Amino acid sequence: MRARGAIAVEFEKRRVRLVRARRDGSILRIAQVIVETIPAEIEREDGVAVGRWLRGLLKAQRIPRLAATAVIPREQVGLKRLVMPTTEADELPEMVRLSMQRELPFDPASAVIDFVPVAQESASTVVVAAGVPRSLLEWTRTVLREAGLKLERATLRSMGIAALLRTCGTDQGPSLFAVELTDAGAEFCVVEEGSVRFSRGADVARAGTDIAVADALVTEARRTWMSFRFADGTGDVPTAVVLGPESLTRLAAPRIGEALQIVTEVLRDHPLVDGGAADIDRVWPLAGVLLESLASLEKIDFLHPRRPVDRRAQRRRRVMMAAGAALVVMLGAWTAVRRDLGALERERARLESQLMTLAPIRARFDRDVLRLRHIDAWTGTGVDWLGHLDALAGMLPAREDAVLDAWTGSAPMRGVEYDRRDRRWSAPRPISIVLEGEARTRAHADAVRDRLVAAPEYRARSGGADAAGGRRLAYRFTYELSTDRSIPGSAAPSGSPAPSEPPDGPTAPVDDAPADAAGESAP
Repeated sequence: MRARGAIAVEFEKRRVRLVRARRDGSILRIAQVIVETIPAEIEREDGVAVGRWLRGLLKAQRIPRLAATAVIPREQVGLKRLVMPTTEADELPEMVRLSMQRELPFDPASAVIDFVPVAQESASTVVVAAGVPRSLLEWTRTVLREAGLKLERATLRSMGIAALLRTCGTDQGPSLFAVELTDAGAEFCVVEEGSVRFSRGADVARAGTDIAVADALVTEARRTWMSFRFADGTGDVPTAVVLGPESLTRLAAPRIGEALQIVTEVLRDHPLVDGGAADIDRVWPLAGVLLESLASLEKIDFLHPRRPVDRRAQRRRRVMMAAGAALVVMLGAWTAVRRDLGALERERARLESQLMTLAPIRARFDRDVLRLRHIDAWTGTGVDWLGHLDALAGMLPAREDAVLDAWTGSAPMRGVEYDRRDRRWSAPRPISIVLEGEARTRAHADAVRDRLVAAPEYRARSGGADAAGGRRLAYRFTYELSTDRSIPGSAAPSGSPAPSEPPDGPTAPVDDAPADAAGESAP
C-alpha cells in the first residue's frame, strides 16, 4: 500500500461498496466508507455510465484519485481447493489451469485463472484456485478508468474474509466458519489455517423483515454446512464468525449457532483495523483485502495471474545470459588490450623522442666514419712495388742476355669514388711502370717484349725505338707498362678499400659523403 493510501471497491448487483484507508505502521486506518445504490436510470452493464456516476460520487465525497483494488463477489467467481500431484512451482500454473477449466461454471476459454499455494506435501501441492470471466474484468477496468481510479489489483471477497480471520489474533482454532452478510446476499466460507477451504455465495432477498432475512440466512448456512461436509467430510470447525450490519448479525448469529451446533461470534472490531468514526460493519471484507496488501503473503490477483513457464523464454534468457557473459569477457579483453595498447603507444612515443635526440649524434658518427674511410682511400696506395719488380725481373732473360738499367713505377691519384648501390668507397689509381734496359741481341729484346705482352696483368707498349748503342749490351729497349692490380697475380684492382658501411643499427642518410670525395685531389 502506498503512503497516500488505497481504495477497495466492490460492485454488487445494484450497489457499490468502497473503502479508503491508509497505512500507519502495521495498522490499517479507515478514512472513508461509502455504500451507495446505483441509480435506476443507469444500466448496470454500461461500464462507462457507471464509471461516470462513480466519478461524481467520489468528487462529492472528496475522495482523491488513488490506486484501487477491485473486490469481486463469490457468486461471480469459480473457486476451488485443489491438490496438484507435483511440488515443482513451474508446473503448477498449467496444471491448475487444466483442472479449473473442468470446474468453472462459465466458458473456460474466457476465464482468467489465478491461484495461491497453501500447503505442500511430499509429492503434492495444495492450492486455492479461482477463475473469473475476462468480460467482468474488462467491465471493472472500464468503470474505474471512467471514475478516475487506477486499477491495481483484482481479487476475491473471500480472500479479504480469510485475511481478517488470519490476523484477528484470537484462539478460535485452526478452522472457522465465516458468514458475511450484505444487503444483496451472503457469502459462506470455511477458513482453515488462514486460507479458504470452502466457499459458497447465496442470494438472500431483502424484501421481508430482518427476522425473515435472518431465517433465510440460517437456511443457507445449513445448506452450506451440508455441502461442505459432503464435499470434504473431514475436519472439525468449532466456531462461526458472522460479519455484517448489526441489525442482521444480532438476529442471525444466535440462530446460525443453534442450527449448526457451534459457537458463533460477531466480528465487531479487529486489532489491525482502526475504523475511526466510519461504520465498517458493512465493508469488513474490503478492509480485509487492504489488510492483505500490507502483509508479505502470496495473494490472488486476476490482473497479474501466475503464468506457465515459457520454456522458450528460459532458453532465450540463457542464450542472452551467455551472450552477456561473452560480452563482459570481450569488454574485459578489450579493456586489457586498450590498456596494453596505451602502454605500447607511450613506449613508442618515448622511443621516438629518444630517436629524435640520438639521430643527430648518430648522423655525426656516420659522417665521421665516412670521412675516415675517405681519408684511408686517399692515403693508402696499397701497391706492392717490390712484388711487381720481382714479377717483371722474372720475365727477363739470363743476365748475360739482358740487363735492366732503370725501373720506374707510379700510381697517380685521380680522386675517390663512392658506389651508392654497394655502399663502397674506391680510389682508382692506374699503376704505370717504365722498364729501361739493354739486350745482347735483337731477338733477346723481342723476347722480353713478348713476355710482357703475354702477361695477363700488364698492358705493355714500347716507350722508344729499339736500337743499337747500349753501353753494356748491343741493343737498348724501353717498355711502358700499365696495370690495375696493386698486387701481382691478384684480382683486386688498385685503390679498392673495404666496404664503407657504418656499424650495425639505424643510420641517418649522409648524402654529402660522395659529393665531398668527387672533386678533391688530396685528402
